[in-house]
Amino acid sequence: MIVAQSPPAGRRLEEVALSRQIGVSRTPLREALISLEAEGLVVSEPNKGFSVAPLDEKLVREIYPLLAALEATALERASANLAELLPQLRSVNARLAQETRPKRQYDLDREFHRLLVSACGNERLRRFVEGLWWQARRSDGGPRRGTANRDGSCREHGQILEALAAGKNEKAAGLLRRHWRRGEDVVAAWLRERDRTGEPVRGAPSRSRSRMTLTLLITSSLVFGSVARADSPSTGTPGQVALHGLQQEVEIAEVLQRLQATAPHGKIVLRNVQVIDPDRESVAAGQTVIVEHGQITWVGDSATAPDAPSTTIIDGKGRFLVPGLVDMHVHSSSAAGWLLDLTNGVTTVRDMDGFPWLLKVRDSVKAGRMLAPINYVAGTIINARPLDGYAVVPRGPDEARQIVREQAECGYDFIKIHNVIPEAMFDAIADEAHRLHLDLIGHVPHDITLDHVLHAGRMRTTEHLKGFLVDQTLLPSDEDFCKALAGAETWITPTLYTRLGYDRGEKAKRVLAGPLAKYVPQRKRAEWAAFLAAAPNSEERLKAEKIGERFRETQSKVMKRLIPLRPRWLAGTDADGYAFNIMGYALIEELQLLQEAGLTDGELMRAATSEPARAMRREKEFGLISPGLRADLVLLDSNPLKAGAPAFRSNQGVMAHGYWLDRLKLDEALKTLAGIFAQSDADVEINREAVTGVIRRLTELAADGFVFDSSQLADFAGRLRKIGETESADQVEHLAGIPTSGPCVGFLPKG
Repeated sequence: MIVAQSPPAGRRLEEVALSRQIGVSRTPLREALISLEAEGLVVSEPNKGFSVAPLDEKLVREIYPLLAALEATALERASANLAELLPQLRSVNARLAQETRPKRQYDLDREFHRLLVSACGNERLRRFVEGLWWQARRSDGGPRRGTANRDGSCREHGQILEALAAGKNEKAAGLLRRHWRRGEDVVAAWLRERDRTGEPVRGAPSRSRSRMTLTLLITSSLVFGSVARADSPSTGTPGQVALHGLQQEVEIAEVLQRLQATAPHGKIVLRNVQVIDPDRESVAAGQTVIVEHGQITWVGDSATAPDAPSTTIIDGKGRFLVPGLVDMHVHSSSAAGWLLDLTNGVTTVRDMDGFPWLLKVRDSVKAGRMLAPINYVAGTIINARPLDGYAVVPRGPDEARQIVREQAECGYDFIKIHNVIPEAMFDAIADEAHRLHLDLIGHVPHDITLDHVLHAGRMRTTEHLKGFLVDQTLLPSDEDFCKALAGAETWITPTLYTRLGYDRGEKAKRVLAGPLAKYVPQRKRAEWAAFLAAAPNSEERLKAEKIGERFRETQSKVMKRLIPLRPRWLAGTDADGYAFNIMGYALIEELQLLQEAGLTDGELMRAATSEPARAMRREKEFGLISPGLRADLVLLDSNPLKAGAPAFRSNQGVMAHGYWLDRLKLDEALKTLAGIFAQSDADVEINREAVTGVIRRLTELAADGFVFDSSQLADFAGRLRKIGETESADQVEHLAGIPTSGPCVGFLPKG
C-alpha cells in the first residue's frame, strides 16, 4: 500500500494504464486518486497528473510537534474515564513489548496513543489527531519500520502510565511531549540514512508487486471502498470491516489457543470445596473433586480422598463448586462470544440455527482441538417463509419431511421450526423428526395452538414464550396454560433478556456506556449508539418504545401465569442476536430476570445446569457434579442457592471440559479482548500484505483445529474475487470448507 511505500515514492501514476488494468473509465479512477490525495498518499501537479507522495523529513518535523502538543492537551484535559482506560493501556503496552512484527508494532503503538487521546472526551480533537496520524504514517514509514526502539518506547509509555495512575496528568503530558520529540529525532535520522545510502525501505516490494499493490489499493477505493477517512475514524468501509473482522477473529482465536495451551489439564484435584447439587438443592462441605482427562472420577469428603500424586491441586478454600452453566439459546458466530461465555462460567451452549461449520466447531471442541463451550447444534431453521437466507423453506409437507431427513443425515442434534409453519407441514416435520429420534424444538407457530404443538407435536422445548404470548398482538394468549402443559414433556426457554433489544431507555444507555461495552466491537457499538440516537419524537422512536413497553408487560403477565404451574425452565439468551446483549454476561442477566419474575433459587440454578441436560437427553454427560460426568465446573465465592443470580456475577475459576482456567488468566484474556475491540475498522489498511497475513494465520489456526464462520470467510473471498485476487479468494474459500454436494449443501447462510 502507498502508506507502506508500495509503490516507491515519486512513482508517476499512469492513468491510462491503470484505467485499462482495473477495468474502469478514467473519471471514477480520477475520483479515487483525488481521494488518495486527500489522505496525503499521492500528490498532483498541473499538467503532470498524479504521483506517489515522497517520504519527507520536513513533513515529519512539522507534524510530530503538532501531534505532541495535541496529545498532551488531551492528557491534561483527561476526563473521569481515564481510570477505566489504564488497564487497556497497560495491556496494549505489554503486547507491544512482546511483538516482533513491524506492522503489528506500529498498530499497537498507534493504539496506545489513540487510547490516550480518547481520554479527553473531545471528539473534534480526536478526529484532528486522527487526520494528522494518517499524514504522518506515509512519511515516517511506520507500518514497515515498526518501532525503531521498541524497548525504549515501552519504557516511556510505562512512565506516562505511572504518572497518570498517580493522578499527575500534567507530568504525564510533559513525558508524552518528550516521548514525541525523541520519536521525531529517531524518524528523521532513519530518513536521512535512507537518503544517504540510497537503500530502499526495509521490505520494499518489487516493481511488479508495487504495480499490483497499487492496483489493489485503487480498485479497493472503487469496489471495496477501502480508503479510510480521517473524518470518520470509528467506522470503516465495507472492505475494511470485512478484513478487520477476520483479523479480530484471528487474534481472539489465538487468545483461546493460548488459554488452552497453558491451562492445566489431565489429572486435577479441587480440594476443600462446598459442592452444590442443584437437584437436591443441597450443599456438601469439605469436599474433594478429582478430574481426569476431562471427566469427573471421584467426589467425596476430603478426609477420605484417594492420593493423587503428580497432579494439579486447586484449593477451593471453602468456596462453592457448581456445575458449568448452560445457555440454551444462542446464535454463536464468533470466537469473542466463546471467550466471553467461558469467562462467565458458560461451558455448554445450544446453537439454535445450525450450519455445517457449527458442526465442525462441535466436533473440534469435543475432540479437544479448540477451546470453546461444548456446542449442541440445531438444524438450520425450517420456516415457510425466508429469513434473509438463514432458514430453509419447504414448499409442502413432503418436502418438509425430506429436509428433516437431510438434516438428520447431516448430523444435527435437533430439528428447529420458526413462526410460520402450516399445521399440515408442522405435523409432517414433527412426525419425521420423531421417527428419526430427533427432538423438535423452537417457536410455537403462529396459527397452531399450544396444546397441539406440545401434545400432538411433542415439542421438547419452546422459545421466547411463543404460544404463551401472541406475536401479532404482543398480548398473552387466551389458551389454558395448565391444560396445554399437563402431561407434556416440555421445557420453556423464556429469553427475557431479549426485551433489552427494544429498549431506548436508561438500561440500554447504561449497557452502552458501561464497563462491559469494551467487549463489543466498535462497529457494533456504533450501531447500538445509532439505535439510541433516533429523535425522541420520531415515528421510529415512538414505535420502538411502544413495542418495547408492551413486550415487557406481556412477558411479565405470562410469567405470572406460568410460575404457579411450576413448569420446567431453561435459561437462554438469544445471545448475539439482539442489541445490548453481550454474550456470557447475558446469561447472568437472564438469570437475574428469571429470579425477579419469581423462580426460586433452586429453579434458577437448575434452569442453567441440570435441566438443560435433561431437556437435551444428556443427563449422562453433564449437568451435575458426579463421577462419570463431564468436568464442567465453576468456583464461586457465594452460594447461589441463597444469593441467587448475583452469585454468578464473578467466579474464581472455570473448568471447561477438564481445562482449568483460573481467574487471573480469564481476566488477562478479557483485557486482551478489550484491546482488540478498541481498534477501529477505519484504521485498517487493505493491501496484499494484510490479506496474505490474515490468510496465513487463518490457515495455521485451521490446521490446529480451529473453525471459523464459513459465511464470514465466503463474504471475504467474494470481495477478493471482485478485485481480481483469485488465488487469495481460492485459499479463503478452501478454509471456509463450504460443501458442494451431500446432504448439508442446502443448509448454508446466505446473509
